[in-house]
Amino acid sequence: MAKKIGKPAFTVFSNKTLEESVRVKPKTNKELLKIYGISQKKCEAYSISILPFIVNFKVNSEPKLTQKYTFPKLNNQELKPCDALKKLRLQIANDVSFPFFRANQK
Repeated sequence: MAKKIGKPAFTVFSNKTLEESVRVKPKTNKELLKIYGISQKKCEAYSISILPFIVNFKVNSEPKLTQKYTFPKLNNQELKPCDALKKLRLQIANDVSFPFFRANQK
């Protein structure tokens, strides 16, 4: 929207306006006008674009899976048992026919 009118985004809606919009989730122009920073002029100009976006926006509540532990660098003596465990893990995967695990261990 900001690009369309040639202005910086923060001049269209402030962070406070965006945060309150997310919290309140207005569904109508009347509800949108109660949001901090939304004037009649902004409501008329942007409600057609912003209301469907707010109403239809779905938040993914599933936590993102990220690795929080970085495996340390191992010396040659430490690598031997680690390699043995990897081979055992691969053998177990093959024994139980778990194709995804097998394919990623080659």
